[in-house]
Amino acid sequence: MIFPLILILAVVSITLKNLPIGGWLLFFCGHIYIIIIASLILTALNNRVFLTLHEMGLERYLALLAARLPLLGTGIIAVVALTMLLIHSDWNDVIRLSYILMAHASACVLATLVDLKYFPTVAPQRMAGLVTFSTWIAYFFLSTRVRSVFLTHDWGQTR
Repeated sequence: MIFPLILILAVVSITLKNLPIGGWLLFFCGHIYIIIIASLILTALNNRVFLTLHEMGLERYLALLAARLPLLGTGIIAVVALTMLLIHSDWNDVIRLSYILMAHASACVLATLVDLKYFPTVAPQRMAGLVTFSTWIAYFFLSTRVRSVFLTHDWGQTR
């Protein structure tokens, strides 16, 4: 479900690499939207798992909530912050989004630790999410495109 969207996004991002919101920056934006919206859809479609306290037992149920809810919360906040960044193109929004991505990565660490103990089959997926968001955090701090588009506003002039 997600892979074809990511593949299409990659092609579009490469095609539009010379635009201010193009290349890796476009890929980042699209990736965040796809991953978070897909997570929300999957949660909605599998909402039964959140209603199974009597089947899971209290400890596993609380572990499920501890692993999933912070990720959904920080994910939703990341989508809102990204949208605000794209609307306002302000450096303060970049800083805000970077902190939110760090919070999301922290939630990934928590979810990974919980999953390792209670839901080990999901732990590799969680670790991949942690690596992905950690990479995006580094991108945001190191990218000359991000600085040029949102801080100095000179991307078109340097190309």
